[in-house]
Amino acid sequence: MIPTDGTGTSIEKASRLYLLIAPGVLLLTMTLWRYFLCKLIWRFARETRLMENVLFLGWNQDCADAGEIMTHDPGSPMRIVGAIRTPNGTFAEPLPEGFEDYGNYERLPEVLASGNIDMLITTDSELDREALGQTITLCEKEMVGFQLVPTCFRVLLGGLHLEKIFGMPLLGISKLPLHSRVNLFIKRVIDAVGGFIGLVLSAPLIAIFGALIYLESPGPIFYRQRRVGQRGQEFDIIKLRSMKLDSEAGTGAVWTVENDPRRLKIGKLLRAWNIDEVPQFWNVLKGEMSLVGPRPERPELIAKFRDEIPHYNARHAIKPGITGWAQVNGLRGNTDLTERIKYDLHYIERWNLLFDFQIMMLTFLKRENAY
Repeated sequence: MIPTDGTGTSIEKASRLYLLIAPGVLLLTMTLWRYFLCKLIWRFARETRLMENVLFLGWNQDCADAGEIMTHDPGSPMRIVGAIRTPNGTFAEPLPEGFEDYGNYERLPEVLASGNIDMLITTDSELDREALGQTITLCEKEMVGFQLVPTCFRVLLGGLHLEKIFGMPLLGISKLPLHSRVNLFIKRVIDAVGGFIGLVLSAPLIAIFGALIYLESPGPIFYRQRRVGQRGQEFDIIKLRSMKLDSEAGTGAVWTVENDPRRLKIGKLLRAWNIDEVPQFWNVLKGEMSLVGPRPERPELIAKFRDEIPHYNARHAIKPGITGWAQVNGLRGNTDLTERIKYDLHYIERWNLLFDFQIMMLTFLKRENAY
């Protein structure tokens, strides 16, 4: 006989119903509880002393960049109260309005002893070795946190790694996501599969637009151009031709500009939808390129860029890509190279599969600066 609860409903049936409903109710309750708790803690933190008061020792462009992020990030647990001068008595950059000038370096013991400062931040370019040691000792004495911004490692900060060799601590750039053999293997498999599928699916597109190119400008429909890839190795990139034949005969290597007179009529559509790039799936299959990565540039231009643009050659640490993080953010062609490098390095530091797939999807939606 199946036991009941007195109303005719079997206990076994009720138990099964409970097992089905309980996990969902628990998940919803925990999610709501966490949401409201975080809201409560955040509001409490903003209105009380839970936020850390940060004092900068010296003020330069790196401090200004950090201050901009801390000030405008609603999730930042830090509040910048101002800056105190370095032993040389100057600020490299003007102190922003709203930040207090705490005076000369000699006042640092007094300022830290006041108990109003929770953390002191400086850059490795602001203090010599002796002053740095004195400052750290003073922070320890007053139980104030101390942070040093390593400006000498502005490139690939996400790869900073501390290790010991024969007891000696060494800090260097060595641990980036694509330094892992496993990650490299996974990315190569995806590139090979994606390159093959992309080449097969794009074959009709290449045939159609190849015919349109030939009708407008008889001649080769493909355009081969020397580019620089991983570790500075050169290769020939393949594109559908969007320019007239011998378009650089009188100018040499130059970037495409808006309303470029050398461009074919069909060329604007090709570049707007990245259709001119689809033959590069062959470069991906050959292993010269990846589906996603920094865009490869021409050797003639790189010889100039690497001397003029800081950290330019750091982007050659990985394979170049058909598309990339800079491109989907509108930085392609004749755009600010310094900004492009920042996006490329951001990608290299934070690479993961989801990031790659995100960039691939955005490639089909973004069409800025398509000259």
